[in-house]
Amino acid sequence: MESNKANGAFPSAFEPELYLNGKKIALESLPGSPGTLIDSVTTAWKEFAEGKGSYATIDDAVKNHELLDAIELSAKEGRRVML
Repeated sequence: MESNKANGAFPSAFEPELYLNGKKIALESLPGSPGTLIDSVTTAWKEFAEGKGSYATIDDAVKNHELLDAIELSAKEGRRVML
């Protein structure tokens, strides 16, 4: 991917002109979502404060780390790791 913007590494944050293999691609926003990362973070914190919405928890983070550890072990030992 390449971008003409200095912050092009964050396409969802700034919606730059984004190219993949030389072709311009359009970034899609989720229905009802704000268009920028800043707006998304603001909305997420507001929902968290109001006790609603969907957001990651520490339990989600632990599960992700367990999954990553299992993937790494599987690749290293060449076997399936059951969780």
